[in-house]
Amino acid sequence: MIELNFEKGEEWYLEEEFKRIKKFRETGLYSSAIPSDSNGYVGVYVQEYDFDKPQGFQKNAINYFYENQEKLLNSFCNGIVKHYPKLMEIYSIKEYDEEYGFPELKSIEDVKKIIGIGNIHILDDQKDDYSYLGFECGCPWDEEHGLGVIMHKERVIDVGSADISFSGSKELRKDNGTYTEEKDLKMKNRKNKSLKI
Repeated sequence: MIELNFEKGEEWYLEEEFKRIKKFRETGLYSSAIPSDSNGYVGVYVQEYDFDKPQGFQKNAINYFYENQEKLLNSFCNGIVKHYPKLMEIYSIKEYDEEYGFPELKSIEDVKKIIGIGNIHILDDQKDDYSYLGFECGCPWDEEHGLGVIMHKERVIDVGSADISFSGSKELRKDNGTYTEEKDLKMKNRKNKSLKI
């Protein structure tokens, strides 16, 4: 069980070992990194919003992940395979091309060879008393912006650049019923500001 004992004013961050993440590639710059297995340690960030301490739904989500790592990481990998055509389209890639960082991905093992999980963000958005988790990852097709995956329990909600892992997405808000056009505009503005930094 992972304890989230933080108070307002502290940085809500810890490093935690997840045994199943060891099966993924180490994160780092892909142009210079030697593909190696991860040590399993990742940063865990808890979004504090206006909370005095981590909320029950945030604790529920990270402990659900901790107790069901293999099942959820398999869903994570299958979600990347499913959304891979969308990612290729974003980068104007029409067919698999290892030179541009888009090798063929068809299986869980294919994903583990090229994706490294660097951070898990416990978001302040929730549904059914479980927070959404954002996975901030390294990937071969975009060393600067990386890969982001949002999950709710074992469901992959969205896949895009790494910033969705900590700022959420329209798909997340559609999933939990909080999406409005106004929130979409605010989210786009927040995303544009974070990309400029």
